Amino acid sequence: MSNKAAWITAIGTAAMAITGTIAILNTSPTKESSENNITIINSPSIDLRTPNTKKDPPSIDINIETAEPAKIKEMPEKAHNPNNSLPTLEGKNIIVGGFDVLRSGEYSFTDGQAFDKARLSLVENFSNILFMSSNTLGREFLNGIDILILTSAKANTSHSTPLITKEIESLYSFVREGGCAILMADNDSFGGNETPRANNNLISAFNMNIVGTKFGKEMVNVTTNINNPITSGSFGNIVSFSQNYPGGIRKTPSYASNLATNSLGTALVYIEKGIISPKSGPVTVYSDANTFSNSAGFFNENKNLFLYTVSSCL
Repeated sequence: MSNKAAWITAIGTAAMAITGTIAILNTSPTKESSENNITIINSPSIDLRTPNTKKDPPSIDINIETAEPAKIKEMPEKAHNPNNSLPTLEGKNIIVGGFDVLRSGEYSFTDGQAFDKARLSLVENFSNILFMSSNTLGREFLNGIDILILTSAKANTSHSTPLITKEIESLYSFVREGGCAILMADNDSFGGNETPRANNNLISAFNMNIVGTKFGKEMVNVTTNINNPITSGSFGNIVSFSQNYPGGIRKTPSYASNLATNSLGTALVYIEKGIISPKSGPVTVYSDANTFSNSAGFFNENKNLFLYTVSSCL
């Protein structure tokens, strides 16, 4: 798979009680630690990666007693949604959560280099965006966010630590209770022998699995863009998008919609709001962790798809 921030100076104070380490965005060219558990973070320059190589929803009872440190970042206010083409939640913060760099490295959506442009696009198109990160999926962290964005990748040739059973259950519970999940798995060979487990543990809560490695770049064909918010909307219909060294999703539940395919299988799966439970949030799964990364121009090619995907959460 290929490489997976122009960070913006944080202003204001997050109006929520978060315990543990706090990360505040800074535009200085260094990364340094200060006292009182506060870390000032700035992204180094981007290092492009070299490729390496339907049934009923389950009912899960969850009792997670995990309380982990979380980090919250505020992005500056900007004139959002200039064409009034995307939904907004006026007066309400939108909290986007993900694994921190300890867990997901440069492919941490909230902190990593690979998603600089994606984060910036959220600030430009939605109001009141905040980012929160954690190294585990626990109840306290998930209760504090609206949208969860995770990938199975960590760096050029390494995967993130696979979700453990309690985290898989916690992810399912988050969606069942109304949270939105955007999950990006990948091919099964980029990070060594444990790569399949990192991929499949990311999406197994929703009865999916992913296999195979497609070498090189591929244009994925959207098979349906009617009446779904992921591939159709105010920017027009999306008929294809780019992937690089993806995997193929081979197993999907009957309650999900398979929206696009690549040469290995399904490339994009969508579960609508209210399907898993009456108040459940949506789930979107991609078969390539690079779909919205800075690498090789993929974010520029797939930007509208990303904005549609996030809009589906609101």
